[in-house]
Amino acid sequence: MRHGVNAGKYTAALAYEFDEPVNVRNVLMSRDFGIRLVGLDGRFIQPSRTRLETKRARESGSAKPKLLTTSFTDTARVDKDPDHIFSRYDDFLFVDTNTRKFGPTGRSRSVTGLVHAYLSPLQFPQMVRFKEIGAFEFLDPQVDAERLGWATAIDAWKRSNQFPKGRSVALVVDAHYSLLGSIGARETPIVDGCYLSPGWDIVYASADTGRQFSLPYLMHYCDRVSNWFHDLITQRGEEYCSHTEPKRGVHLGFRNWTVTGNISADPSN
Repeated sequence: MRHGVNAGKYTAALAYEFDEPVNVRNVLMSRDFGIRLVGLDGRFIQPSRTRLETKRARESGSAKPKLLTTSFTDTARVDKDPDHIFSRYDDFLFVDTNTRKFGPTGRSRSVTGLVHAYLSPLQFPQMVRFKEIGAFEFLDPQVDAERLGWATAIDAWKRSNQFPKGRSVALVVDAHYSLLGSIGARETPIVDGCYLSPGWDIVYASADTGRQFSLPYLMHYCDRVSNWFHDLITQRGEEYCSHTEPKRGVHLGFRNWTVTGNISADPSN
């Protein structure tokens, strides 16, 4: 079941998911409580999940619009501006993985870029602050590299003392869209035996369009960070980067890279 708003080339819609069939008699809309569904017995119906999607019409004229962002939430408000999500979480962890082949035997190197973002509470107007915080390197991963990067990022975040505990965190990704609802509901593991942590939600953002909004822009930036570290590792190595010794992650060994040299290349380009 869907409700939405249209503003020119941008649209936003709520999609409701239920664990069992329901009959809706009425839909109530209010500025105070958003949207509520009323059943045949006059009682409010609570969806099991609510999916908020924002889309952009394609300039090519294609009938199918491009998906910009998706968040799974209990909210009942429709807003075409994806940036309003920054008021709902304390921290945002953008995670993107790119995989390349290397060497004469065609080995696989996957590099996961990490970007931390948050809404600055001490500025008016409020601004989104962000910074790349490093990358993970996986050699010949035996499980899906994107999801492995997500799980390793969550594990590293929880182990780090750089970030306060008990804050709400949105994990922002740009892959496996069809699985995100069940991963967010803790029905499907990110990788075997590793589920989304309490206090975390998973959010989709496109890395290749809609960059006038902060969420897709930062997803694109994270994609650039991943490729940036790929180039640094393979071309200039430890002159510009340092890494921890290979260690065991949630599924296999990995190296954690950070920049130490004077890098002139800007990954936001």
